[in-house]
Amino acid sequence: MDWSALLGTVETIVRRAGQLALDLQPHLEISRKPDGSVVTQADRAVEQLLADELTPLVPGSLFLGEERPMPEMIGDAPVWIVDPIDGTDSYRQGLAYFGVSVGLAVGKQLKLGVFYNPRLDELFGAARGHGAFLNGAPIHVMRDRRLETECFICGPSDFHRSFRFFLPVKVRSLGSTAAHFALVADGRACFCFCRPWIWDVAAGCLLVEEAGGEIRHLDGTPFRIGAFFDGRRISPPLMGGPPEILDQINGLIRWTNKE
Repeated sequence: MDWSALLGTVETIVRRAGQLALDLQPHLEISRKPDGSVVTQADRAVEQLLADELTPLVPGSLFLGEERPMPEMIGDAPVWIVDPIDGTDSYRQGLAYFGVSVGLAVGKQLKLGVFYNPRLDELFGAARGHGAFLNGAPIHVMRDRRLETECFICGPSDFHRSFRFFLPVKVRSLGSTAAHFALVADGRACFCFCRPWIWDVAAGCLLVEEAGGEIRHLDGTPFRIGAFFDGRRISPPLMGGPPEILDQINGLIRWTNKE
């Protein structure tokens, strides 16, 4: 299949999903899932739109969405991995960083990744082997590969509780893991780290890789997305960025193994 050709179709669908999120934002119905996290009717409506429109694009594909039960994985069947609104807390509070995240894995390898922030009208897209783009223009991870005090990095909001830091950098949490990865791919953030679920990073991982970066576990081992198709939270935590920077931070961010 021509993944670059399919990318344009997926981007159009994701833009439509992002607009639906904006349309529903003024009238949110907020509830909590069994794990205590927030969900709105917009999360579910956007996910349904994506399921209805993405699945027919790839015959035999499965749909793995944050707001529905895990599908039964069948061999190497193509899998859409979707977070309908990554950054629901930011979204419901009217902040700028949230968006629709869509990844497509085939044979347990990511082939497509799209992240759309409708508030900023930033559409990030990547197809395996074809590079990464922001609103149609090529993007690249940060080219200055030195870690300095001015280095801007993105991490989870609870990083001060779950991680020990030995780096002279500025840590920011913008409320959306997918947005963090997109900013790394665009070279605006030096690198990012997180302990996500698979739907948080399916788009972002490919964006970073196609923009010249790498995705690794915090212990330095390579990340294999197919290892987490069983629904487990990704562990050890992930980091993404230019390989030279990831080499420099090896061992300087430590996970305390606390939730």
